[in-house]
Amino acid sequence: MKMKVDEIELYYETCGKENKQSMVFIHGLMDDCSVWSSQIEYFSERYNTIAYDHRGHGRSDKPEGDYSMQTLSNDLHALIEKLGLNDVILVGHSMGGVTALTYTLDHPDKVSKLVLVDPGALAGPIGRMVGLIGKMPIYDHLLSLTFPLIPHELLVMTMPILKHYRPSRQILEDTMARARNTPKYASHNCLKELMKHDISDRLAEINIPTLIITGEEDMLKILPSYLNREIQDSMLQIVLDAAHSPMMDKPEECNRIIEEFVE
Repeated sequence: MKMKVDEIELYYETCGKENKQSMVFIHGLMDDCSVWSSQIEYFSERYNTIAYDHRGHGRSDKPEGDYSMQTLSNDLHALIEKLGLNDVILVGHSMGGVTALTYTLDHPDKVSKLVLVDPGALAGPIGRMVGLIGKMPIYDHLLSLTFPLIPHELLVMTMPILKHYRPSRQILEDTMARARNTPKYASHNCLKELMKHDISDRLAEINIPTLIITGEEDMLKILPSYLNREIQDSMLQIVLDAAHSPMMDKPEECNRIIEEFVE
């Protein structure tokens, strides 16, 4: 199904019973809502599950305009409002985790629990480590010049390596197909905005139960640990033999971890 949000249409899928509590699944960069298929199948028996494609991704519209994390959060808000959802459980992966965090900070009354799967909140901790993000006056200009130079196919080919631990041939093909379906301007703009988006000074405001899941082999596992320290009511779970997408590398284990948290 599609829903009009501002001047674009977002693709979304619902499964389960409408009178049950809602779980909203938010995918990451150069992916689409199909990455949550195992979770949708598992949780739709007891929850009203909703998964959608970010603008620029999957079957949603792909405008050439704004791809800021605030805009992605606003898209999520419009979806939740138009579906009449309250007391939602947000489950966000990577860039979708940043979307979920931003939305929760903007609309804390709408969220009952927060699940972050290898969230990609890059700007705060990594920026302070390397002394770049938020401290160089020409940082935005450098990003604007640098990202267009990265070949899109190079990003496509690195996605399976970054996201999966010993992926099967099918996962390799599916991951690259999803990535290719994200236009270069959308993927580059999302990546640029993701690296700029710094909500580190607001994390202490989050006061709802938060579960952080990370793959043992994730190259950015410092980020989940950082968020676990900063978000007061949070717990961290590490999934063995999984990389940046543990919900796909180890779906049964991730489902069990999420189930124990939400129930």
